Amino acid sequence: MEKPVQKNENSALSSCFEWVSMMIFALVTVTLVFALLFRVVGVSGDSMKNTLQDGDRLVLVTQLYKIERGDIIVVTREGEEPYIKRVIAVAGDTIDIDDENGLVLLNGKAMKEDYVAGGFTPAFEFEGPYTVKDGEVFAMGDNRMWSLDCRQLGAFSTDEIAGEAVFRLFPLETIGKI
Repeated sequence: MEKPVQKNENSALSSCFEWVSMMIFALVTVTLVFALLFRVVGVSGDSMKNTLQDGDRLVLVTQLYKIERGDIIVVTREGEEPYIKRVIAVAGDTIDIDDENGLVLLNGKAMKEDYVAGGFTPAFEFEGPYTVKDGEVFAMGDNRMWSLDCRQLGAFSTDEIAGEAVFRLFPLETIGKI
């Protein structure tokens, strides 16, 4: 005859094993999702001020995203530090810069860019107008006076895009969607 105490011990052991199994499954699932779909990156420099600050930590979606105007992307080029920039124009768009007034012209119309630090965009070496080709994006930093971007480097290939920045993890007082 089986003692009720043994049944309770087996039940408790079984529940503990089930709980540990679920925790391991959850940990493996989260690890795989982050390894395959997301990446955490750090901001280095001031080219995206005031939107992003030096030292911010961001979650980057590395798969299953569609780049659109206004998205913040990370671009990696062979032998260079990654660039974090805002997409200004996509394939088919024509971009120009009115250097006298510091305005970006998208398809012939001045863009409203409240996020630009100082509100002025110098052309630097950019000679427009430029029509973005298929497989390219035109991106610039929000701190236009101090940003090395497509004005100097030319359009970025979509193959160079490591992902889209979607969430700020750190510092904690600014945690949230970008």
